[in-house]
Amino acid sequence: MAGQGVMLKLPGCSGPTRMHSIASTPYESRRDSSLLSASLIEVVAERGASEEDAVLAELAPGSELE
Repeated sequence: MAGQGVMLKLPGCSGPTRMHSIASTPYESRRDSSLLSASLIEVVAERGASEEDAVLAELAPGSELE
């Protein structure tokens, strides 16, 4: 997988964490999250790629993930 990535585990999913591409750089994430207790990132998901990707694509903006 080219570019930056992040390991995510979807809420309610018992499977292992998976690597997903992120749409912003780590520097942008740190800047945008500097006053928060967590990092804000944008994750790239393809709705038709798998069931997990479809669930990820349907999450509302600001959803919390591990």
